[in-house]
Parts: sequence; structure tokens; C-alpha cells
Amino acid sequence: SRAWFDMLRYELRTVELKDLRINRVVPSPDGQNDFRHVVKLAVGLTDRGSIRVGAFGRNSHDIVPIPKCNVATPKIREVMSALAYHTVGMEIPPYDPMEDRGILRYFVIRQSRSTGKVLLTMIAGRNDQVLRDLAERVMTDRPDVAGVHLHINQEPGNAFFVRSESGGSDARLLNGGPYIEEELAGVRYRIGPTDFFQTNPSMADRIYRDVVAALPAGRPLVDLYSGVGGIALAGVRKSGWAIGVEQGVHAVSQAKMAAQQNGLSVEFLAGDVVDCLPDITKRVAGKRPHVVVNPARRGLEPGVIKGILDLDPSSITYISCNRRSFAVDLRHFVDHKFTVDSITPYEMFPNTAHCEIVAQLTSPRAVDRNTSRAPRRKRLR
Repeated sequence: SRAWFDMLRYELRTVELKDLRINRVVPSPDGQNDFRHVVKLAVGLTDRGSIRVGAFGRNSHDIVPIPKCNVATPKIREVMSALAYHTVGMEIPPYDPMEDRGILRYFVIRQSRSTGKVLLTMIAGRNDQVLRDLAERVMTDRPDVAGVHLHINQEPGNAFFVRSESGGSDARLLNGGPYIEEELAGVRYRIGPTDFFQTNPSMADRIYRDVVAALPAGRPLVDLYSGVGGIALAGVRKSGWAIGVEQGVHAVSQAKMAAQQNGLSVEFLAGDVVDCLPDITKRVAGKRPHVVVNPARRGLEPGVIKGILDLDPSSITYISCNRRSFAVDLRHFVDHKFTVDSITPYEMFPNTAHCEIVAQLTSPRAVDRNTSRAPRRKRLR
């Protein structure tokens, strides 16, 4: 953690933020091992033409067997072993998108920390009866596998899932149930076969709870890059009013479903953040909202910082997985007289150079107390 601390300090210094206090790294609640609840495997051939199941090697497409991957949960390791055993034993050929030949490409294995159940997604170049047979064998061997799905991907490249016109990734149920359930910060989620969800849910739960604890009570919450709605859903009871913005249409539909299932009144918008901000600005005018941003690794795209400033926020929570873009964006807010109250790294991926960073910022303007009335909600027809 000391090395990671020094790397973050270096990035801050490159943008002339030298005197900011960085808190100690919050360690992963599940420790250094058994924390990873999502594992992706590839199917390929060895140099001798034998079928192999494993992970891509560093900076290569070589497939490395990982039967004793210590960072994956024990149940996921058991499913990995069963998949490798049956795929090789059944001689299911890997799919080559350039030649349109073969069958199997990838596996995505997800486990719920709350229930222990596992959801398996097979990614293949074509549908074949052998995949149903494989699904049946794996579920017979591993009773914790709640369901097996099939996603067809014939596209070249390394992407696991291809998006449909609706913005989601289609998958067909082969055996078992359609989803597993997970709980973070008191909110229950249904996780489907192609959904993105937290790899280290115990650490995500800690981050969500810490962010919610820092929210100003009774102040509107604007959650930008909201994903499946984690912060907005967890924070709405404290804020009283919350809205989330996410580009991914499928993620927004999942967030809306979670809001309905948990009885939470949160609005979610599908679209680019920079395009949605002007409308939100009108709706929260004079309310001095708290803004949460959790952008992709590249940081905030052009126009978003101005859009956030137009919201006239009382405070901002910035969540980042990239210390370089984090430092650059932080510099912009400091230039607009925001105060950086705290910076806290979280050990999202133990044994690696990657952390999640959470910064709390306060507006230079005194907080306006006239916020008793929530912004108007849009009526959907």
C-alpha cells in the first residue's frame, strides 16, 4: 500500500497539488485472497493443438491455466476446474472468428457474496447441442451454479460481449435460473448473465457506505456515471431526492429494476452525462445538490466539469480507478476554488497496483440553507 500511496502522491505533484492529505489505504475486507467474485476465462489451443481453458497471459493471447487462482473465491475455483475438465473431456473446439470455425470462446463466472450462488455465461461463436450438455454437466457437478446462459459473439477482437441495438447484450438461458442476487449497502440487485457488477463486492459495499455517510442530509443527490445505480440507490434515503445518469441503456434498466424491487424512488436517465446535465441543472436550480462522479478510466470528458459547475453543487464526491485522470480532474476543481477535504484510497484489487480513490470536495460558496423543497420530478407518459 505504501507504493500505491507514493504513486498517487506523484500524480498529484505533476499537476501541482502538493499539500493534499491522503488517508491510509482502506484494506480489502475479504483480505488478500478469495476476494474476486467475477472471473473471465478463455478457450484456446496449446502449441500442440490440445484444448486449453484459462486466462490470457500478460500482454499476450497465450492462455495460461489458473486452477489455483488464489484471488478467486473457492466456489469460483471449483467451477473453473469443472469447466476446464468437461470442455477438454468433451473436446469442444475453440471458436476462431477469422475463420468462423469452432464453438467456444469464453466463460464468465460470477458469484454472489450475499447468497453464494454462481451464474455462468458461456460465450460462443455458434449455438450447439454440446453447450447444453456442458451446462448440464457443470450444474450436476457444482450445485451452487444457479444458472447457465449462452451469449453468441462472432465478432473479431477480444470483447467478451457484443451489444444489441437496444444497448444490452443478449443471452439465452440454457439451464437453471435467469439471475443471481447481490446486496450492497442495503440495496438488493439482480445480476443477469451479461451485466457488469463489482468484482470485489465487499470493498464496493464499504465504499458505498462511506460515500453515503458523507452525504449532506436532505440535499439533492446527482449521481453521474451511475452504472447500475449503486450510489443513488444507497443514498436516496439520506438525500431525499436522487437522480442517476448513465450512458449504458442496459445498466439504466437494471438500476430502475433495482429501485422498484427495493421500493426506492430514484430517477435514472440514459445518455451521455454532458448532454443530460443542462436539464438536471434547471431542475435543481437553487438547491445546491451534492454531486457524485464515478467516470471511466479516462476521467471526465470535455464539457462535463463545466456542466457540474453549472449545477452549483455544495459538495462533490469524486470516485476514480485511475490516479492520473483523477489528479488532472481534481486540479480543475481546485482551480475553481473547491476545497479537497479528503482523499481516501481503497484496496479494490489486492496484490496489484490498482486502487479505487474517493475524494470529498467542498464548494467555495457558503451552503445555502433554503433546500427544504426537493426538485420537481418528471412525469413519464
